[in-house]
Amino acid sequence: MNWTKKLMEQIAELHLPESIRVRLIPTEQLVFNPLFRKFCEENTCHSYGANYSCPPYAGTAEELITQVKTYPYVIVYQIFHTYPDEQAPVYKNEKIITEARMEHQKAGDQIQKVLEEHHAVFHAIGSGKCILCPECALLQNQPCRKPDQLRKSMSAYCIDVNQLAQTCGLEFGDSIHTLTYFGLFCIGEN
Repeated sequence: MNWTKKLMEQIAELHLPESIRVRLIPTEQLVFNPLFRKFCEENTCHSYGANYSCPPYAGTAEELITQVKTYPYVIVYQIFHTYPDEQAPVYKNEKIITEARMEHQKAGDQIQKVLEEHHAVFHAIGSGKCILCPECALLQNQPCRKPDQLRKSMSAYCIDVNQLAQTCGLEFGDSIHTLTYFGLFCIGEN
């Protein structure tokens, strides 16, 4: 049995919520578009220059893309929630967003634990800005408080998430009635 199959079997045994979906794909199937970095620079999420997981502190697009390409496989994990009409539009509901992001973070933590137990070589990428601290230490000109747990934003890596969803056979969501967040673990054999 190869090492990726063992990892995926272990991950399948985790008691992840039904809203979490996990896939394994070769890294070469990721689609990168450096032009996506402009969305970070537009700062609509207010995290550009304000969070260690986001540009410009996350690294240049070229550095991050090169880093990902050094790994042969990617474990993709997604949270997908649909909400009733009375909660729509969900993209404006901070409580729902926070709960979904925390659930996604916890699923990523469980997957990361499996990778650590197998001594896998990995690099974690998260969805959006880091949410581990109530306020990023960057705002006080201090170093990251949790550098070993920091997952840089997928947007910083210029990964085409819509294409990623299609490649993995996952739904992307409409942001009116659904929330979807994606995270990755780039993995290599130890």
